[in-house]
Amino acid sequence: MIDNFSKFINLVIILGIEADTIIDAFRCEWLLRYPHPSIITTYQGTQFMNNNFKSLLNRYSITH
Repeated sequence: MIDNFSKFINLVIILGIEADTIIDAFRCEWLLRYPHPSIITTYQGTQFMNNNFKSLLNRYSITH
């Protein structure tokens, strides 16, 4: 994960790319540690396009 403004990098080891794994990593390793971004950019992988990930972003008012 990279903050585009500051170029701060946070590396997270994950064991898969399933949506639930990505959601947990993003929530625990970014949202609970740092200020919430207003916008995120990802590639269009299915793990970023599913309803659970969209719901997480809506909960934190993050535009994707």
